[in-house]
Amino acid sequence: MALDRGRVFPWYPLSGGEAAEYVIEVEDPPTDAADLREAIHEGMRITVEGGAKSGPDFSLAFLDPVIGEVKDLRISTWNPVTGVSCLSGAARLRSLEFEVGSSSETADLELLPQLEAFRGKITRTVGSVLRNANLKYLQVDGAIPKTSASVAGPLQLFVQQGARAQTVLPELSDASALKRLVRIGVNFFDLDQLDGMSNLTELTLSLCREVSGLSALSRLPRLSSLEFKGVGTRELWESIPNVPFGLMQELTPHPPKSVLANWRRLNWIAPLDAPSKQVEALVLDEAGDGDSWGVLLTRFDHLAEAVSVVDDAVASGLHGERFLLGIVAELRRGGAVLDPEPDSEGGLTAVYFSDRPQAALVFERAREALGSSVEAKSAYLRDGM
Repeated sequence: MALDRGRVFPWYPLSGGEAAEYVIEVEDPPTDAADLREAIHEGMRITVEGGAKSGPDFSLAFLDPVIGEVKDLRISTWNPVTGVSCLSGAARLRSLEFEVGSSSETADLELLPQLEAFRGKITRTVGSVLRNANLKYLQVDGAIPKTSASVAGPLQLFVQQGARAQTVLPELSDASALKRLVRIGVNFFDLDQLDGMSNLTELTLSLCREVSGLSALSRLPRLSSLEFKGVGTRELWESIPNVPFGLMQELTPHPPKSVLANWRRLNWIAPLDAPSKQVEALVLDEAGDGDSWGVLLTRFDHLAEAVSVVDDAVASGLHGERFLLGIVAELRRGGAVLDPEPDSEGGLTAVYFSDRPQAALVFERAREALGSSVEAKSAYLRDGM
């Protein structure tokens, strides 16, 4: 049987470069291992995706005939997953991406001899991956449990998104191995904890309410790229050392002109001399075709804490969509007739309506709700799921 090329798509490993993946839908798992084996032998990642939170249990048993051959694997589904223990036999597995609705089982990933990359949430099911002494590339969504907050492998890349209250990095067995660090969505971050990262070349800090220890950056001898986006501090921006590349956006307080002039001299991407007037977060806007009206959300700082409570994640356009759909649900309970058409993406929330009165009603209620308590906004996010 020829491999179904309609299932083949590009993917980008954490280690860099571009490769191919063979995609399987949860709703249509393969019954014959021949296609899987051919895709594996062609060097493709096996990807399983789709499903729904209310869907039935999805078993990974279909992987049993080839699990010893799989080199790259991604499991991404809302469904509860069973058969996870098969991953313990993935002797040739190099990379694993694992985010599922739930699983009561565990996989022993600690001793997999070739596993070097993991992406997903650190849960009881896959938490043993942090004890794998070969791990080099790690991207974590959400919090790392305190019981698992150490990494045995010589990490070269560490990315963590969300978990705003988790201000401390996991303990690294070899801090000097780390080359790139990305931390997104954290309330507070002390740069002094980077001491010992003598080979760190790239640092990205984004959506951080307060960063401290700016002078610690001068103790990173190989630092060549620094990105601060949506970051605040009580210290002096002058403490940041000159490195070859810098990107500075949405800083609080706004840096003085002398600092901005220095950054521009270094050809960094820097803010304007004076902060521009803040863009309104919520907008009532007519769609380009004139036939529908949109309620748009362009900033998500108002929802950051609520999203952290509900999802332990960084607020995005899709969270804004859930918030607006929660508003719609509330108004419907009050008798309003509303017909929303969501069309959001990562950086923009857009929910359209067929007439202006519908859009205006949602807009006005959403504007009030954005100023409400974290608990109230959390309730809207849950209602909009």
